[in-house]
Amino acid sequence: MTRIELTRTERLLLAAAAVRGAAAGAVRAVTTWLIDRFLTP
Repeated sequence: MTRIELTRTERLLLAAAAVRGAAAGAVRAVTTWLIDRFLTP
């Protein structure tokens, strides 16, 4: 099996993308909860 070597910059970019994805998911979850909690009858 071939091991894929990533440079430090590539690892940082992947980590940044993962953090952005997690943050976007959290924001969406909180927004959905707030809408359900306060704006629906």
